[in-house]
Amino acid sequence: MIQLVEQAASLDENDTECHRIMCRIALIQAKYAKSEYHLERALALNPNDPRLVVQRGINLTFLGDPEAAIPWIEKAMRLDPFSAYRYYLDLVRALFMAQRPAEAVGVLERTTREHWEHYLLAAAAYAAQDGQTAAREAAQRAIAMRPQLSISSYVDSRFKWKRSEDRARLRDALAQAGLPE
Repeated sequence: MIQLVEQAASLDENDTECHRIMCRIALIQAKYAKSEYHLERALALNPNDPRLVVQRGINLTFLGDPEAAIPWIEKAMRLDPFSAYRYYLDLVRALFMAQRPAEAVGVLERTTREHWEHYLLAAAAYAAQDGQTAAREAAQRAIAMRPQLSISSYVDSRFKWKRSEDRARLRDALAQAGLPE
């Protein structure tokens, strides 16, 4: 897949979708500078594309600046209110990482969506607020929806956390919620 995207980008270096995809692949591979390069290129070409705007928030969260990520994610939700439901988990993750778990829970409580990651992030946010009963209940709902779910499978999959303390914060909260290692 990477070769196909790179080939497409070589055909048109101003294709924002290629840059967006390459940004996401680089973030998965923990190639942070490359991820930022492609995101900057894409945003320079199309600064109001909500998928690019939310990606800025995602990058900031995983690079260790979740507080700066929040306005970007909220902007993406305003730019495309019909697709805002796609971005709410990114907002919850940023709020949690910014050590604002009560706000993360507030977003989750306003959103009625049956998704395993919804409950997983709820478990982390409740645990960060010392709401152990609610954290354990949310963790069990996440596991019921995705039986193979574990701390490692979530924290170490997909995008890579640049700062070890961010990974540790999420791991600790999920462990407090009773998720298996």
